[in-house]
Amino acid sequence: MRLVSWTAPLALCLLACPGDDGEFSGETEGYDTSTGAATAPDLPNMPVETNPGCDGTFDPFDPNELPGDATVIMPDSVQAASLAAGCDEVDWWEFSLPEPSYMGIEAHFISDSHDLSVELWDAGAGTLIQASSGGTDIQAIHELLPPGTYRVAVTRVAGDPVYSLETYALSTASQALPSGMATRVFCPRFNLNGRYEDASNAALAADSREDYGLTLAQTPPPEADQWVPHGLLVRVTNDKGEALLGWGPLVETGCTAPVKSPSVNDTQFILEFALWSHFVRDGLADAFVIHYNCENPSRCSLPIRAHAWETDSGVAVTEAKFIATGGPDDPFRQQALIHWVAAFAEFRVPTGLGGAVYTRSLGAADYGPAGSPQFQMCSGYCPNGMVCQTADQQLAFNCRPKTRTNRRLGGHPTADIAADTAQGAGAPERKFTIAHELGHAQTVRSADGKFLTPSLITKGVSLDWCSVVNGGSSTHTKTSVEWQSGAFTEGIADFYATVVFNDIEPGAWLLGEDVENDTNRFTAFCPINLSVHMTDGKCGMPGDATSCADLGAANSFDWTGTLWDFAKIVGDAGVPGILSLLPDVLQDPKWDPGSTTMTAYNRILTAAAARFPMNGVDFDAAAQNNGTKR
Repeated sequence: MRLVSWTAPLALCLLACPGDDGEFSGETEGYDTSTGAATAPDLPNMPVETNPGCDGTFDPFDPNELPGDATVIMPDSVQAASLAAGCDEVDWWEFSLPEPSYMGIEAHFISDSHDLSVELWDAGAGTLIQASSGGTDIQAIHELLPPGTYRVAVTRVAGDPVYSLETYALSTASQALPSGMATRVFCPRFNLNGRYEDASNAALAADSREDYGLTLAQTPPPEADQWVPHGLLVRVTNDKGEALLGWGPLVETGCTAPVKSPSVNDTQFILEFALWSHFVRDGLADAFVIHYNCENPSRCSLPIRAHAWETDSGVAVTEAKFIATGGPDDPFRQQALIHWVAAFAEFRVPTGLGGAVYTRSLGAADYGPAGSPQFQMCSGYCPNGMVCQTADQQLAFNCRPKTRTNRRLGGHPTADIAADTAQGAGAPERKFTIAHELGHAQTVRSADGKFLTPSLITKGVSLDWCSVVNGGSSTHTKTSVEWQSGAFTEGIADFYATVVFNDIEPGAWLLGEDVENDTNRFTAFCPINLSVHMTDGKCGMPGDATSCADLGAANSFDWTGTLWDFAKIVGDAGVPGILSLLPDVLQDPKWDPGSTTMTAYNRILTAAAARFPMNGVDFDAAAQNNGTKR
């Protein structure tokens, strides 16, 4: 079990901004919790009500302000409750699991001037398992829990939040059935619909394009243009609803373990699956990749689906079958494509940090024109952490999703992905953009897997070339010039995306860009960048850069090329160390977020030499060749 404590949401810079469908909810067998295990006594470190003077006034579950007074609920339940300042500060809930289960705990609320936090406790041991705070409209906890009794504390943080507590348990248990005479192995596959097969220049030779996501002759049908759902949680039931295989991740081949069935003539099954992948690796911490559908402005949800599967008869049957995800405008197809990129990225580039990384599909770039049902007349608040903006074509505000990395889902690392068009049609953002945002989520965590504090990141990263004041007003592109801190932060996220879809060997592509050769962009683009900034009235303060010969700046794509060339020296085994360089320098007391000196580069070089004692000279040479050492 993991203990994770998250802080306030923080949006990181992104590579590019984008310019219910019958979901099946998983269920477990109900049971009576009134005869559950004895609970532990109240402990002083647990949240408790400080002024319980209005029990029953605000919700029907009071009094439940003390752990010992926790309201007993089923593992699969929805509860409507509320909190109030100085009166109803905390609600305690309790559930029991008779068998190991993947447990989801969500508190949905409207965060406009209201906020709350959620904690999951082991009731028997009195220990905190995980906490969720700082999310926008939702706090969430996901864990694989053993049998036992657990408590959930929902604590008021700000305002008087009204919330919905939703819990669900995906049991890993298989029901006892007669001895199986036959076995079935299910290998689900999903359609890429040609969207993510390649983002490089189609005119290039195949061996010059990225190595993954292609539809080539060496990938014959039926595998062509279909993705393997790495680590996907699935459950298999028979036509009577009996669990032949409890919830668990697919094996590395993207198939289930052999499922026993009583008869060789059994052919009717149900494959349930959630957009929740679990990666279990020897010597590394377990990792979750979880997708949420947030296209409905009022609520985010974990997609769980069921697919009827008819197999051949026989003693031992192994089948790979295509599961349709709908057409280009089908919301579930968009959700599935995003999850494929995220799960594939974790499968290809394991960081070893463990914990959970979330993605969210936000749908259209704008929630409808004025007067439409989905249009939000916002005044500083938008659902699900969207941005309140004034649309150019209308005199009202709208809520605009943007593709970016933040902590808006439960305070956890979250990659928000908007649709590819303002109308929400077609697939979501490009696979490289999604992987880039995941790169941000994976490269702002320290060696123990915890996220760096927002203040540390904010003070440590500046895009504001050429101003010494970190105002965050510059626009990042692959040709823009930033201080070393900003260029390195964006460049390492692009490096992550490059490694996900390219083998570490000569030749690499990122969104049709030649990572191998097309670097040294600082030299090419600095004059025009500097001219624009000066025209805008910047670069006039003491300490500002006024010439492209001034030190301390770089280009993010130059850093992507630098790290790629270095990766070819240290190999696949060195990639986690390269991705750790950003948290290393952000935690360095001598780090320089922005100035006309070599300090920032020298601290990056120092961190690289510490991570790779035998290759410091190689890192310096790669930086020299790609133009990041100036």
